[in-house]
Amino acid sequence: MRTIGEDGMSVAWKTRFEELLHYKQTHGHCDVPTEWKGNPKLGSWVANQRQLKKQGNLRPERERLLNEIRFIWDKRRIPKEFTRDPRPS
Repeated sequence: MRTIGEDGMSVAWKTRFEELLHYKQTHGHCDVPTEWKGNPKLGSWVANQRQLKKQGNLRPERERLLNEIRFIWDKRRIPKEFTRDPRPS
């Protein structure tokens, strides 16, 4: 059973969002590789958020939070320097 907070957000979604904030603070961007060895679940979650938005199924509050941290929705618009992490995972 998923635990839902008072704001309607699942604990799992909030956890991944916090992980994404940490990733951004460390790497300078939100483009987590889909198969990132440092946290494979986070990479999949990021790809899933993009897919949900594309399908029109991302909750507005979640989209707002991701927009606030300058989440890049279209991978084609990600600067090339963000597509590879020079540090080992």
